[in-house]
Amino acid sequence: MEKLVPGVALILDDNQYTDRISLSYGSVVGTTDKYHSYSYIPARQWRRITMDEIPVMRSSNSQQHQLGNGITIHKLPESIINLCKQMEFDSVLDRRDIVRKYESHGDLFREFDDEMEHFLYSFGTIDDEKPVVHAFPIVTKGLETVTKRYIAGVEEYLFCGMHIDSDSGSTIGDSVGARNRVSINLTSEPRHLLYVNVSADDLINKYRTLFNINATMSTDRDTLVRSFFENNPMYPIVRLTIQPYEMYIAPTENLIHDASTLGRELEDITMVALGKFVVN
Repeated sequence: MEKLVPGVALILDDNQYTDRISLSYGSVVGTTDKYHSYSYIPARQWRRITMDEIPVMRSSNSQQHQLGNGITIHKLPESIINLCKQMEFDSVLDRRDIVRKYESHGDLFREFDDEMEHFLYSFGTIDDEKPVVHAFPIVTKGLETVTKRYIAGVEEYLFCGMHIDSDSGSTIGDSVGARNRVSINLTSEPRHLLYVNVSADDLINKYRTLFNINATMSTDRDTLVRSFFENNPMYPIVRLTIQPYEMYIAPTENLIHDASTLGRELEDITMVALGKFVVN
């Protein structure tokens, strides 16, 4: 079992660490019929974080947490939680359900949009840049990882496993100053954020030797991910539980990550927004 190194800081209250954090016993390659080649997912055995590991994971210097180096969790206001319940997100099965609910409860959806915009605007951002709603994903329950995509030369739409988002571009250089991602759990069941607690930037510039990152594989996001997992199969992946009606802010343009819906009985309904949030 490899030890965690200091990296992307998780900013939680003391009693939340042991309750919502598990660590995998490394990573494995996703099954070939569901995943693209060279896709990596957490090993299927998990353990609780230890008291010695908490100081490595936690916040230490707020100046380091702008954009690319911090993760926070926030509870939604009661007014938005009540709207989620009235809009019955727990009963959504697919996008057609959302359309039907909007047609029958349009006033609730408009109120929800106004309340959510006000809530997101309440967070500090760099240069006062306003957050932008990016997506409204509906994801199947019971998945080890949730992200699917096409890749060059492959016609099938398959899972890609642990990855770095590329909304700002395909290279690591594009991630400098990229927006954080907000993912909001709109249902009454937990979901999970999976991530490696070292930023892409630190993998290249701070820990290249430690993690044996090949210099020729360090500029493209996908090849960096592959290089990391091929050379560090026992490094833990963090599983962070996002409780009902909570959201996280994370630097997914600078972070190897995905989400998981294992253990859910409901479909996974979230709202995603992008913004240059100050995380502290």
